[in-house]
Amino acid sequence: QPGEEYKGRCVLPTVKHGGVSVMVWGCMSAASTGELQFIEGTMNASMYCDILKQSMIPSIQRLSRKA
Repeated sequence: QPGEEYKGRCVLPTVKHGGVSVMVWGCMSAASTGELQFIEGTMNASMYCDILKQSMIPSIQRLSRKA
């Protein structure tokens, strides 16, 4: 009925996609896109630094050549 859409009996909680989450790291510029890195598990500072070394630096070098 009009005006009842948010009443408790009309709303059911749901979890979409089974509650799974995916974390990715990527970069882009006006010239192109950089690498896309999928992160498994929980990221910590060490993982983040490794991603920057392994993905960001090569991506920046490749993107700067295209500019």
